[in-house]
Amino acid sequence: MSGWALLPLRLFLGFTLLYAGLLKLTDPNYFDATSSSSVQAQMLLAIKRSPISLLISQAAEHATLSGLVIAVGEVAVGISVLLGVWSRLGALGGFLLSLSFFLTVSWGTSPYFFGPDIVFMAAFVPLMLAGDGGVWSVGALIRARTMREAGLVAGSIGQVAPANLAVVDRRVLLRTGGVAVGAGVLALVVGGVARTFGGRSASETAGGAATTSPSPSPSAKPSTSSSAKPTATSSPSASASATAKPVGTKIGAATDVPVGTAFSFDAPDGNPAYVVQPAAGTYLAYSRVCPHQGCSVDFTGQEFACPCHGAVFAEGTGDAISGPARSPLQKYQVTESGGSLYVV
Repeated sequence: MSGWALLPLRLFLGFTLLYAGLLKLTDPNYFDATSSSSVQAQMLLAIKRSPISLLISQAAEHATLSGLVIAVGEVAVGISVLLGVWSRLGALGGFLLSLSFFLTVSWGTSPYFFGPDIVFMAAFVPLMLAGDGGVWSVGALIRARTMREAGLVAGSIGQVAPANLAVVDRRVLLRTGGVAVGAGVLALVVGGVARTFGGRSASETAGGAATTSPSPSPSAKPSTSSSAKPTATSSPSASASATAKPVGTKIGAATDVPVGTAFSFDAPDGNPAYVVQPAAGTYLAYSRVCPHQGCSVDFTGQEFACPCHGAVFAEGTGDAISGPARSPLQKYQVTESGGSLYVV
């Protein structure tokens, strides 16, 4: 009876984890260290607030491998739970994955129930305890068939010699493992093919359209050279030039931010940030850290969007306009002087 009661939960969790894993494998930005939505970027943001920051910093040094483990792990959990193959083990894997997400991207979410990962943790507990109950379970079908082949029937286990049961268990293990491996390979092949075409499509789109989020260039970094700073001269206007000297940290040239685009830089407080020019001569700067769960937001050309949970923020104010976020993006004061941009 418990198997039927848990079936809707099983189907939801299995499909969701399988979809999440394949989505990561097919996303051309997930393994791209230069992308703000890459697994490495999310790890680096999580280091600042996570209680397991030491472990995250180690994982971030091998971001591609870590991201691959996460994605393949989600695919494996999804197949296990969805098909009923080693369901309890799959549920344990899903619980551990959700726990790792809770301690990283969801940590600090207030109130706590705004974060989905703690809900997924709780949802996997019943499956760990009860399993699939033999309902819509490939594992149960394999065991039943193996017992029939061995001349055994359900309900007669107590009268069967332990040696015969050991043979049945070994055959079930091998057959179930073969099904699990085959399903996993098929899912990864599908994901690889989709990623190949998806990555090609994404690169063609990027090559055919102007980017709205240029990568930081050397000129965008704070400069300490004398040539990068306005200097006083020996002319009578020296005192006026000194008082007009801009304050703050130089982040780049104004020409680096055409109207309607965003430029990425590191803010004085260490957070990644964007400066945008929504209208000629108007410069605005915001933190790229989403206030919902700390993911890195992207600039879409008209607004800022969080790729993790769908929060959207207005370009002109940084206010949250849709999604789960309740707070605006952190703002920075930015000024233009002598063709250069400075942030306080």
